[in-house]
Amino acid sequence: MLIPQIQGMHMDAQYCTWVLNWPCLNQAEWATWIQVFGSLTALFLAIYVPVRMRRIEELDRRIAILSSIVRVREVSERYVQVLPQLEQPIGQVPVDFKTAIGACEMYLQNPSTPTEMVPLLGHVAHAGSQILQQWSSVDLLRHGETLHSSLAAAVRHLDRIVRHLESAQAITKAWKRNHWFALLIN
Repeated sequence: MLIPQIQGMHMDAQYCTWVLNWPCLNQAEWATWIQVFGSLTALFLAIYVPVRMRRIEELDRRIAILSSIVRVREVSERYVQVLPQLEQPIGQVPVDFKTAIGACEMYLQNPSTPTEMVPLLGHVAHAGSQILQQWSSVDLLRHGETLHSSLAAAVRHLDRIVRHLESAQAITKAWKRNHWFALLIN
């Protein structure tokens, strides 16, 4: 809060603050300091806002990649659970499984995909494709050795998908830690 002080007869008003122990300044000096603080704030925001927007876009991309990998994992887990109880054909591959694998492959082709996510996406897309191929041919299998080898292969592929999902989540968590300031309000 500014308190005016009147000095002498020519009414040169001085304004002092209660909070800060600054010297009393006249109106022109206060205007100058306010302009300095305003300019610095505007400069900070001019730099911070675009950086923050880029970081939010990057985070959204990473979350979309993770959701594709999670979907591949969910359907793969369902397949691995159903395969041992196979007495009848398990039916067609769910469309969302093909879509999730396609999304992983699309992110591989996208130049804006974070470089550290590319190998993980490649492994997940490959493992998902292997499960997809196996799923398409499993109706032709009969119980016995072939079914057990298919189950073992499906479990291996699922393990790969889960490992790579965990790695992608760790990479995203580290990225968030490194860019905490740009994501401060998010």
